[in-house]
Amino acid sequence: MRCNKLLYNVNRQLLYINYTGYYTKLLNIVMKFLYRCITGFILILLINSCAKTKGNFSMENDEFLISAAQLLRYHHNLNMELKVAAQRNLNALEAGRTASMVEYTGDLASIYKPLEVDLTAAAKADLASLLNSRGAVRNKLLLHLIVLADQDLIGLHVKASGPSGLIYVTLRQWTAQKIPSLLT
Repeated sequence: MRCNKLLYNVNRQLLYINYTGYYTKLLNIVMKFLYRCITGFILILLINSCAKTKGNFSMENDEFLISAAQLLRYHHNLNMELKVAAQRNLNALEAGRTASMVEYTGDLASIYKPLEVDLTAAAKADLASLLNSRGAVRNKLLLHLIVLADQDLIGLHVKASGPSGLIYVTLRQWTAQKIPSLLT
């Protein structure tokens, strides 16, 4: 708005000075130049903002694979603790979880090479508190951690399989196909 007012004032003053038409032609050239510069600047801003938006809403393949590898390692550790507890009364749960994690790991390895990652700090803290507990409290905490780990894995798959999820289409489709099997 200010630019149009400024150009209007410049245009009005140059019309008074116009003696051979030279200034009018010069004004038209300057106005076209300014219009193109402003349009180009707005276009560059729009392109930059679109590129940033794409990065904010898409999950990178490496981000998914690292998170999945950390969760699988956490599941493995919980399954090992479950195996110790299964000597008493949780044999069926331990066997089913171990089989489903082996299948999941094999399916993921068929798409991408498995990554070697360390546990998250939260997972290490949870496992430490599990190791420090005993008896019925330990079994209750173990089952609680298993449920939370399953929810985290399902949440990761839901996030990755959404329309603004993973960039790699094959991996995004695989994550969508795995959700029903993770729910059972």
